[in-house]
Amino acid sequence: MGQLWRRNARVAFGVAGDEFTNFIFPLIGLSEEQMQRLRGGPAPFDKVVTDLRIAFDIEKSNEPSANTGKIIIYNLNETSRGFLQNSTSELTVVLEVGYGLRPPGEEPERFFNIVDQRDYKLLFTGTIIRATSVRKGPDWITTIQAEDGGTALTDAYLNKPFGPKTSYRAMAEEAIKKMVEAGNIIWNGFDSFKTALREELSKKKTQHGESVSERAMGFLERVLKKLGLEPSIQNNELIIMGEGASAPEKGFLFSPETGLLGSPAFREEGIEVEALIVDPRIQPGDAFVLDSALIDGTFRVQKAKFKGDTRGSAWRINIEADDNA
Repeated sequence: MGQLWRRNARVAFGVAGDEFTNFIFPLIGLSEEQMQRLRGGPAPFDKVVTDLRIAFDIEKSNEPSANTGKIIIYNLNETSRGFLQNSTSELTVVLEVGYGLRPPGEEPERFFNIVDQRDYKLLFTGTIIRATSVRKGPDWITTIQAEDGGTALTDAYLNKPFGPKTSYRAMAEEAIKKMVEAGNIIWNGFDSFKTALREELSKKKTQHGESVSERAMGFLERVLKKLGLEPSIQNNELIIMGEGASAPEKGFLFSPETGLLGSPAFREEGIEVEALIVDPRIQPGDAFVLDSALIDGTFRVQKAKFKGDTRGSAWRINIEADDNA
């Protein structure tokens, strides 16, 4: 556990064009074909911050609302502060955190002629909503407020009539199309679903037709609920899962030996867990194993709050979970 004090944090921000997305998209496991499809127009990779003091407060949930991130950077240079506050383009921010060096034998990361042997894992990516810089004593403190998929949730509207016998898949795809256009979110398509579910989406049809005029995410949630599915956006990727289902097992374990703090508490609909941030990639919908003196079993993350400061106390995560895993 001593490795947890050798903390790394990296923040990148810029216009979501070719060079920037070349950096972001591999972090979330996209194929070259998907990257080609999602890239915007040419734009510079604007800023990468690694060696300044960085603090973060990230909140995620599996609800169809935006995850939020507050990222604080100390003593960012004047050019970068001006870029954040004065840019007329929509900016994307990426936060990665980690501990120590990359595993032995793993190649160092190389991007834009920078070689970095430190270990980083993706914690948050989103659209910058607001960025402010204030001077306090000798320090310039820049605060970035961001939302994960925010514009896809708030600005994507669906105004369209659907005739009788329209499949649920066709209706869902129309809503998703609007969300992708509004928020440049990532969507892998229904073809990645299991065969039975794809068939159910296509077979289920509206009986009388419907004229829709509402936010695309609200309509998508309503359509998918009829099939026992729920949508959310995690790190700018649209995720659709069965209600109460969890993502494939990723090996997350919370125990006193792996960073569990205190005793888990029972909630009305599950449990609450506080722990050190050992792996920042855990997110709503993920299953984890809890091994404590009072409670053990497998649970599913509903909400997760991450807090940390590269020059503060230990990084912590607070999880609200249910036992539907």
